Amino acid sequence: MIGAPYSCPTMAALRFSDAEEVCAVSERTDGASDWVHTLSKKPENRNTRIDCGVFHDTAVRDRHVILRRWQLEVPMTLHLTSAYDIRDITALMADDTCDAAFSVTVPHNAPVYNDYPVGTPSTMTFGIRCDSDGTCTAARIPGGLALTLTGGGALYVCGGEHFPSAHAALSGALRENAEVLLAEQRRDDRAYLAACAENRRRIGRQPSVDHEAVLAAIEDVLFAIRAQQSEQGGVMAGHAYPLAYVRDQYGVLRGLLSMGDFSGAKAILQYYLDVESRYGTIHNAQGMGPGGIFHIHENDNTEITAYLVLGCIDYLHDTADRAFFARCLGLCGRAMQRSLPELAGGMMPFNGDETYIAGGLLPRSVIEQGSLEATALFLAAAAGLERVCMEYGFPTDALPVGLHEARITAELSFDDNFARRGGYTVNAPRRETMHPQPMYRHGVCYFGDSFGWLRAVDRGCYVCPACAGKPVQPDDTEYRLHSAYLTLPYVGAEVIGKPILAESVRAMLAAYRKTGRMPAAPLGNRIVGYDFGFLLYAAAVTGEDASDILTAALAVRDEAGMWVEYYTRADGALCPSGTRCRPWESAVNMDGILTYLSSKQGT
Repeated sequence: MIGAPYSCPTMAALRFSDAEEVCAVSERTDGASDWVHTLSKKPENRNTRIDCGVFHDTAVRDRHVILRRWQLEVPMTLHLTSAYDIRDITALMADDTCDAAFSVTVPHNAPVYNDYPVGTPSTMTFGIRCDSDGTCTAARIPGGLALTLTGGGALYVCGGEHFPSAHAALSGALRENAEVLLAEQRRDDRAYLAACAENRRRIGRQPSVDHEAVLAAIEDVLFAIRAQQSEQGGVMAGHAYPLAYVRDQYGVLRGLLSMGDFSGAKAILQYYLDVESRYGTIHNAQGMGPGGIFHIHENDNTEITAYLVLGCIDYLHDTADRAFFARCLGLCGRAMQRSLPELAGGMMPFNGDETYIAGGLLPRSVIEQGSLEATALFLAAAAGLERVCMEYGFPTDALPVGLHEARITAELSFDDNFARRGGYTVNAPRRETMHPQPMYRHGVCYFGDSFGWLRAVDRGCYVCPACAGKPVQPDDTEYRLHSAYLTLPYVGAEVIGKPILAESVRAMLAAYRKTGRMPAAPLGNRIVGYDFGFLLYAAAVTGEDASDILTAALAVRDEAGMWVEYYTRADGALCPSGTRCRPWESAVNMDGILTYLSSKQGT
C-alpha cells in the first residue's frame, strides 16, 4: 500500500498469516472497479481445503478511501506490517464510528525510488468497523499487527500528505455505511465507462458486440490505469516504479484516447504543464506529489522531448480541443528546442532509460551512437508540430529557429545513417565521432551496479567511482531490433516507405506463425510486453491480417487483465517477466488492438 502522494514509499502491507495456506479466486465486478475475492485455506495438519468466505474491495475515489468488506465463515488472520511505526489512534476517532484505528507516518527523508526522498511526511490511516456478527482482534507482532477477523466487517484505508488530511479522510469515510460507499463508487464507474464508450464512438474505436473479449479488456485496462493515475495527472509506471515516466505516459495517453478516456489523457498533459511551470524542466521521470523528485537519466533531451510533443498532437487530433493545445504549444516548442543540440549528422542519440538499453536488449555502450528510434521520434514530432501549426493556424513563433531545416536534413540522411542490406539498423556507431561526449553524466554505470553520477572512460562507456579502473569495451556492432522499426509507424514517422514497412511486417508475422517468436526477440527468448500492440498497429497501417496476433495478445494478460513489462519464452509459451499490471504495455496494446479492429471495420 502506497500514497498519498503516489510517489511515496511502501507505507504498509497486508498479508495472510504464514500459518494459513490461503487461496483466492479474484474477479472484478462487471461494469465496475470493485473486486470480489473468494477465499479458501488449508489449515495446518489438514489435507483438505475449506471455504472461508469473501473479501470485497473497492477504491472510493472522491473519498480517498480503499474499502475492504469481509464476510467470513471461519476466522482468518492477516498481518498488517510496516517499516515504520504503526500507532493506535482509536482514541482520536469519534465514538461509535469504528472498533479500532491505526496510522503510519513515513518521514520526509524516506526513499521513494533509489535514494530520492519523499520530501514531506506522509500518513496512512486504517479504520476497522465490525458488523453485529463480526469481531476483529489486534495483537502486536514484530513490525506491525496480527488482525484476526470473524463474521462481517470492513477495513477502511486512507492516505494523506500529512496526518490531519489522512485522519480527516478516515473520519469522513467512517461516517458512511460501507454499502453506501460501494454504491457511490459504482455510480461513478458507470458514468465513467459510459463517457469513454461515447468518446470511442466519436473517434471510430468502439468494437462491435462480437468482440466480447476486447470489450472486457477495455474495462480491465481502463480501471487499472485509472487506479494508477495520481491526482496530479501523472500515471505510475507500475507498482514497482512510483514515478511518472515520459515515455510510459505517452503510451498511456495514446491508449486512453483510443479507449475514450479523454479526461485522463488531458490530465497527463496538464501534469507536464504543471511540472515545467513549477520547476522549469522535465526529465526522464518525475514524482507525483509535493516532493519535486526527478529521475535524471542519460540524454534526457532526446526521445522524451518528442514524446511530449506527440502526446499534445495526438490529444488535439482526437479531441479537437484547440484551446488546451494552445496552452501546450509553448511546452512543445521548448521540448524541441532542448532536442536540437543533440542532433549530429542528422541523428539523435539514445536515451538511457526509455529505450531497449534499459531492458538489456542493447548494450549500454551504444548510448552516444545514432538511434533509429530517437531520430524517427524527432522527425515525427517536428513534422507533426509544423503541420498542426499550419492546419490549425497556431502561431509558429513558439517553434525553435532552425527546426524545419534540421528536420529536412535528418530526413534526407536517414537512409544513409540507418539503412543496411535491405533493412535498417537500430544504431549508427559513427555518430560518436560527430558529437562531443560529456565528461560526466547522471545514469547507470557501464557495469550496471549503480545509479548516479558517472565519468566517461571511453566511447559510450561511463563508470561510477566504485568501478574506476575496470576495463570497458566500446561496441561498434550494428544491431537490428525489429520492435524498434515498429515504433516508426506507431508514432507516424514516414521515413521508411510503406512497401518496405509492409514487407517487414509480413516477415515478422511469418516468423511468428512459424516459430512463435515476436519481433523484439526473433532469435532470443525475451520480448517487450508491447510487441503485440506495435505489431497490430503496423498491421493496421499496412493492411496485413494479424488476427492471430490479436488472439495471442488477449491470451497473455495477467490476473488483473493487464499486460506485463516483459515476456520470456519457456516450453513454447510466453511467461510473464518483470512488473505486472503495467500501464504502458497495456495502453499500447489496447491502442494497437482498437486501431487494428477499426481498420478492419473500415474495409
